[in-house]
Amino acid sequence: MDIGNDEEQAVRYVLGEMDDQQRILFEERYFADPALHEQLLAIETELIDLYVRDQLSEEQRRDFEEYFLSS
Repeated sequence: MDIGNDEEQAVRYVLGEMDDQQRILFEERYFADPALHEQLLAIETELIDLYVRDQLSEEQRRDFEEYFLSS
């Protein structure tokens, strides 16, 4: 997968937008790939920043609150 696809998947993962099978496959990849794991951490940080600055779309904000903040 290319970086753009990894980034898109990481955002979907953080926002809880993956089904169980997609989530499990993505988790297996990021646990095995230190670069992808670092990218995921950076995306989490970016999404937190966007959330605090109220710059997420309404749907992303809802997903972030329901999935990321509850974990």
